[in-house]
Amino acid sequence: MEIKLLRKEYEFGNEEIKNINESMKMLIEKEKDFSLSYLFLERTIGMYLDNNNFFFDDRKIELRKTLKKWEIISIALDYFKSIDIGIYKKIRDIIFSRNPKIRINIYKRSEIDNYKERDFEFSTYKKYEESPLNHHMLNRDFIYMPIQCGWRYNKRLSKSLKKDEGTLQDLYTLVHELSHTLDMYLETIYDEYQHRRISKIKNENNLFTESTAIGFENGLTEFLLKKGIINDKIFVEENIINRGNDTINKCYITYARLVLSRKKEENGVVTRNDIDEIIKKIGFNSEEKKRLVKKLMDREKNCDDFLVDAGYAFSGVISPVIKKLIEQGKIENIKKYLEASRIGDFKQALESIGIELSDYGIDKLKQIMLENQEKIKIDESNRACYRDRIIN
Repeated sequence: MEIKLLRKEYEFGNEEIKNINESMKMLIEKEKDFSLSYLFLERTIGMYLDNNNFFFDDRKIELRKTLKKWEIISIALDYFKSIDIGIYKKIRDIIFSRNPKIRINIYKRSEIDNYKERDFEFSTYKKYEESPLNHHMLNRDFIYMPIQCGWRYNKRLSKSLKKDEGTLQDLYTLVHELSHTLDMYLETIYDEYQHRRISKIKNENNLFTESTAIGFENGLTEFLLKKGIINDKIFVEENIINRGNDTINKCYITYARLVLSRKKEENGVVTRNDIDEIIKKIGFNSEEKKRLVKKLMDREKNCDDFLVDAGYAFSGVISPVIKKLIEQGKIENIKKYLEASRIGDFKQALESIGIELSDYGIDKLKQIMLENQEKIKIDESNRACYRDRIIN
């Protein structure tokens, strides 16, 4: 019986270990161009994993608050105005096409036949995308905002909506995508012929851009409750669950990369025991372990995706700080954070919101994160047994 059980457990061989070592070697090289230490990231994300769990959930939430398209736009504008008039004006100019570098296209999925159509002015861009997206390229930004059911499009539910209707999830999505523009750097100078960046600003600000967007997105809930637009957190529970699961999924892979790159640098080699220790810490089963090892072996994706994945992972601890500052009305701190994040000065960005690069800073992040968890607590009885970890 014992031998049979061992055979069911996924095991990886020397070839996998070799590929992971090569992958971590490339990741170590990347740190020298990175302005925030891997160790601080590792310890912070490790703290997040110690205090958060994946929400095993297979509920099919049918109760969704519907909104007219104009209501979604109007409420989003009112929300930003409630935070700061300067931030509101920036968002308003984007919504009403007054910003020459940022285009937003808000449309109904059901009305689009050709997703290959190009934009009439920003010809480098497609006019439509099937999913919400903020696409930054060649010093311009294009926000795609298909209305009906937010990020997780449900065709059946969408059909039940009237032509001019969306859902509360669309409102959250719109606020999220617009918030990306607040710390976006769109003053990069490009070589006219080779299209290469020749300014000194590093395009690393996407480490914090998800923290910014999710922080503003999370602050929306209190605004909606205060205004009476919703009167029960059940309407936003789905968004909280999905966001939390997305974040912790990114924490799994980012934490594994950070720990293994450190082990590689310290000891010269990543061992099977190093990987098994991570699997034990994050509580993966055999199938989840197999998927994680496969991701860790992908050399190019480990380097290319690292900054994006780390940005989502880091948002789990930074977004509650931004949400808290919004609620406290400390907008000047947020503006200083946005400006520092915009140019990739991560140390200054953190200090602007009261976070030191130290044990004290990590403890403060933990405290604010736990306070936020208590405010948005989900009913534990709703938990189910559906797993969907690190598939993407």
